[in-house]
Amino acid sequence: MVSLIDRAILVEDNASYALELEMMLQDIDIEVVGHYTTVNSALDSLEELAPDLLIIDIELDGTQNGIDLAYTCQSYNIPIIIITSNPNEDYFSKIKDLNHTAFLIKPLDSYSLRSTILLVEKQARMVEIETSPPDLEIRKDQIFFKKSKAYHLIPIENILYIEADGDYCITYTEDNQFTNKITLSLFESILKNYNFFRSHRSFLINIQHLKSFNMNNSALTIHDKEIPISRANRKLLLDLFNVII
Repeated sequence: MVSLIDRAILVEDNASYALELEMMLQDIDIEVVGHYTTVNSALDSLEELAPDLLIIDIELDGTQNGIDLAYTCQSYNIPIIIITSNPNEDYFSKIKDLNHTAFLIKPLDSYSLRSTILLVEKQARMVEIETSPPDLEIRKDQIFFKKSKAYHLIPIENILYIEADGDYCITYTEDNQFTNKITLSLFESILKNYNFFRSHRSFLINIQHLKSFNMNNSALTIHDKEIPISRANRKLLLDLFNVII
């Protein structure tokens, strides 16, 4: 599975262990965009920082613990890893009903951390797909897009790229664009047998229309539009070019 995670928030009150975690994440091309020691401080920054992953210690400063934070964050559909150095049955019974959440015991190692990240990411994608019915009609190699009161039959090969916008996706062709209530993860699953590549958490691109790939600023160009690519997917895209060429 292609990982789209490249931004994480750490909620850990042990500064030295937070630094150790940050180094492990950097080794797998995940940037720590925020480090907090309390539930409230993490929640205050969640929407602004828009992380792809939360790593939360159970024992935190303040009156609330990491499990409280994990329950609050369920509505965001962000993959969560809960960590602790003091595992017990009470913690496990509270965590087991959480979605896209894993439980790891300190000290962590790079292999278990990486494999767990892939697991919770996959679970989060499945939740998104299952709860997001498509607002468009699909036929073989073509999609019916509704715009105003008219339907437009667009060959899939004519789609340049698709951009996520909250619970909606905007599909771009050379001369039009269509907005539909559908998640990008669901669109990705629909187009899995075509030449589309998830370059970033917010973009799905048609490889056939790719003009250039700038390694310096990690941007792709499709029809004069610069599209970001996550650090984790740069090499995957280059490997894909080798297959196509």
